[in-house]
Amino acid sequence: MSERRVFHASTEGHVHAESVAASDAAPAGTEDALVFTTHVLSLNAATLLQLGLMDAPDGEAVERDLNAAKHLIDTLAVLERKTRGNLTDEEAKLLTTVLYELRLRYVEARG
Repeated sequence: MSERRVFHASTEGHVHAESVAASDAAPAGTEDALVFTTHVLSLNAATLLQLGLMDAPDGEAVERDLNAAKHLIDTLAVLERKTRGNLTDEEAKLLTTVLYELRLRYVEARG
């Protein structure tokens, strides 16, 4: 039996992976949902980096860039508007939650 790696991420940018049997992995037809989720979480992590709330993968601190963070948040907002009505409940909830959390963190960072 083959194994597949499944990634889980939180809105705080924490990601962990687990190996699951291929038969226990995402059912057929969910590849688009996985790609969408991965894209949203990638933009979330990039925004957290720009806000200075997360270290780079090499462990180095990243200089805060609020303009870049705002651009990424705006990109997620456009994605939300353009996909409205075409997402699963889980995808819509993820996008709404990520946007809410990032907007709060952006306002806090601006002081």
